[in-house]
Amino acid sequence: DARRVGAHNVEASRLGLRLTPAEYEELKTRLAELLDDFASRSSNGEPWSLFVGVHRDDRPIEPG
Repeated sequence: DARRVGAHNVEASRLGLRLTPAEYEELKTRLAELLDDFASRSSNGEPWSLFVGVHRDDRPIEPG
């Protein structure tokens, strides 16, 4: 989809986090609630696409 509309039309963000298991569960729950809220709305507005991906970061954790 992003290739079709052009990279200049894509708003992207990246965030590195350190989370406890409980915080990770909270993040997943809150993201799901937000997505469910917007998915359940009925609107005559413009069409938009959203992609959200979460993955474990495999970079080493630096001491400190």
